[in-house]
Amino acid sequence: MKLGFIAVAFAGVILASCASAPKSETSTGTMPAAAKTVERETIDYKGSVTNQPIPEWVNYAIDGDKAAIAKTGDFEGKILFIADRQGKNQNALKSWVNNVDIKGGMSKALSDFVIAKFGGEAQGSPDEKESWDSFMKEMTSTFSKVEVNGMIREKDYWIEQRIHDKVAKTTEDIYTYFVLYSIDKEVFKNQLDEALGLVEAKNEKQAEAKTRVEAGILEAQVFGESK
Repeated sequence: MKLGFIAVAFAGVILASCASAPKSETSTGTMPAAAKTVERETIDYKGSVTNQPIPEWVNYAIDGDKAAIAKTGDFEGKILFIADRQGKNQNALKSWVNNVDIKGGMSKALSDFVIAKFGGEAQGSPDEKESWDSFMKEMTSTFSKVEVNGMIREKDYWIEQRIHDKVAKTTEDIYTYFVLYSIDKEVFKNQLDEALGLVEAKNEKQAEAKTRVEAGILEAQVFGESK
């Protein structure tokens, strides 16, 4: 399966939708200026035939707020991994959902998270900074050894949008598929402990960093990747 552990940047995360019916709106917020000229209209989604509302976790995923998924109350005591893909070929996307590389995806998501949160802490002499960078590289490389045994596919969902580019004067219909995995937090912690145990801390700062890295990962709870 192709995904990674929960990892997760989110590619199609600038989509717009409503909780019960399609709508259109112009991209705003922190998107690049060019994106404000693109209008995205939700034209179909999983469950639309029976008029089912778009799930809360999907709306958070669409908005790019993956951390909020853990706050829905449906995933207490779990570590989550979410991924998405976009395209025009719905059959290819259906195949992707069933072949996610959960281990590889989660490994990359954990590495990206740790580098982003702790990678810039190097201080002191050039040798000290080099030592820190080497330590971070060694630590993130161990995430490939996290087996994510016990991770299950919780949910999957899809949404179709009609994208109007006012500058290019083009219109195209794009599908975005989401898949959400979970693993019990204690089970995951045991596997994470085992992986981090392979990293030798050479000084007090590095030993303390290992503790903070694990705490940061468990606190983050939701990881994601996208292409």
